[in-house]
Amino acid sequence: MDKDYTVLVADDSMWARKTVVDCLANTEFRVVGLAADGRTAVEKFSELAPDITILDLIMPDTDGFATLNRIMEANPEASVLMLSSMASTDAVTECLTIGAKDFMQKPFEREQLILHLRRLVGGLSGAVPRKSVGTKSFAEFLLERGTVAREHMLDAVTHQKEVNLSLCALAVEKGFLTEDRIGALDNEQRRTDRKFATVAETEGWLSAEQLEELARVKKERWLFLGEALVKLGYLGSVQLEQLRREYRLSQSPARAELRTAIGEMPEKDIVSTVLDATLKILLHFTKELVRLVAVSEGIRETPKDAHVFTQRVTGDVTFDYALVLPETLALCLAGAITGIPAKRMNQFVQDVISEFLSIVIGSSCIALNMNAYHVRAEPPHFLTTPRFVELVASTRKAVSARLRTDEGEFDILLCFVATR
Repeated sequence: MDKDYTVLVADDSMWARKTVVDCLANTEFRVVGLAADGRTAVEKFSELAPDITILDLIMPDTDGFATLNRIMEANPEASVLMLSSMASTDAVTECLTIGAKDFMQKPFEREQLILHLRRLVGGLSGAVPRKSVGTKSFAEFLLERGTVAREHMLDAVTHQKEVNLSLCALAVEKGFLTEDRIGALDNEQRRTDRKFATVAETEGWLSAEQLEELARVKKERWLFLGEALVKLGYLGSVQLEQLRREYRLSQSPARAELRTAIGEMPEKDIVSTVLDATLKILLHFTKELVRLVAVSEGIRETPKDAHVFTQRVTGDVTFDYALVLPETLALCLAGAITGIPAKRMNQFVQDVISEFLSIVIGSSCIALNMNAYHVRAEPPHFLTTPRFVELVASTRKAVSARLRTDEGEFDILLCFVATR
């Protein structure tokens, strides 16, 4: 390899630190420092000047937000990858607003971590320069326009953190759990990297009814970024609505096409969320203009040379997301993501496309969970033709979208296999 990139790993979990070190063994990434708390992370960052810092969000002494702030103050160009089992939209937005270059949810696979790091390295080395994308978050839109100052944006995100209580905090507020029980639950969550609701119900600390009530209260109280900016006096209500209209108009034309195409489909919220995430992330990785050709109910005929990658989402609704890629396009996408030309379909290309799928579905699940759904993603899979036929046979209803790039057309399928 042409160069080794130095990495600082900051996580209060010894197991998590060891996992990262093991994942990066025999790669171009060399771990030069470990930190178990925020204060030590800042000290080691100043001492070692690593190429990349991997930073956990929840740590003792100084949490990940404060630690990230101090690192960015020391070096505004620092490349920081945030790692956390907490991947709420607010957490991601705050980290990216402060200056983190990327955010990845735990638990993760080795290939997933390496792919994220190679994306960062690509930005550093010029191998995969960051591209201007056709879509951006509302926070990015406001900051780029200069409508809201960065410090005011951070104030608003901080206020969101105070108002938007986690299920854990709400459980204490409601008297469902005591502080000492929360400590035990938190330790179990850190040890296993399972979600709060999963641990609480599995261990018998909260009933399904209590978890449903907590989810309802959380949704009713939830404060969105725009409303937080209005509440703090940084925007007016009328101004906010005008900015939201301008923001919607500024987004990729495919969004308007998408809203028209899905019409009044029963699952339109899910369809629009997943397809929108796909378009946004494709634009992030590829320079080609991605256009929406059509959206229809049912499954199109699959090209003979196509490769199928799928990932299941379960929860309030269960569906399979299938990415049907002609081989040429699969190779082009893998090359665009990694900066490494791909000449034939192999395990490496399959892993890269599967990781792309995980990013799309992870983003979609976060957005759906913010809008009254409770869903989670299972691991992605590469499907052979017989297994794809089985998937189609078990589908209750499907929505197909065809996208076009300069390299050709491909299909996205949302296969609804069951609903609760």
